[in-house]
Amino acid sequence: MEQNKQQELQNILVQLEMYKKGIDDITRETRLLDLTISETQSAISALSVLKETKVGSEVLLPIGQSVFMRAKLKENKTVIMGVGADVLVEKEAINAVEDLKVKIEELNKRRTELQKNVADIETRAIQLNQMAENLAMEIQGGQ
Repeated sequence: MEQNKQQELQNILVQLEMYKKGIDDITRETRLLDLTISETQSAISALSVLKETKVGSEVLLPIGQSVFMRAKLKENKTVIMGVGADVLVEKEAINAVEDLKVKIEELNKRRTELQKNVADIETRAIQLNQMAENLAMEIQGGQ
């Protein structure tokens, strides 16, 4: 009987460790979503500024890692936008903004799902933790 309780306690502790790893994984994914949402919002802001910028104006073209090149704006009505799988399409800037807003909505939905998953896992972990404490007390009481 004592052996069964110890095995059950060990199983619960393994499950708790799996829950912790799951929460860590979800937290990492949530951080990536937050970064993507922020970058998407920045793109929307940039497009809003771009449509007000006069054609022929000098602009700073981001290359990456906070490196920019000076460039002249040839036109401000269309943009080239990635649509996945390394496919680029030319779109009206206003349509690109709408697409980006939809993307943010989808990312926020996914973020909400992840937060719900974390809450569910945490609830189960609390229950398992209580079971582990009870089993540990039973095992100690039986010795």
